[in-house]
Amino acid sequence: MIHTYKHTFRNGVKATATFRLDPPSFDVEWEGKTSRALIPEYCRWRHSILEDIARRTGQRIAVVDVT
Repeated sequence: MIHTYKHTFRNGVKATATFRLDPPSFDVEWEGKTSRALIPEYCRWRHSILEDIARRTGQRIAVVDVT
């Protein structure tokens, strides 16, 4: 199962996230210049994606952010 999500950030940067269930993976491709200022918006977008995947699959998903 593959799910694709697209988002345009407030500064015009675009991102496409691809989630694969088997084997599990989460990849993001970026278009445009990214910056640290995008991190809060990215985290909200990622959270909404993972909630959607959990709802669709019934699988619990844990995320560990390393800073």
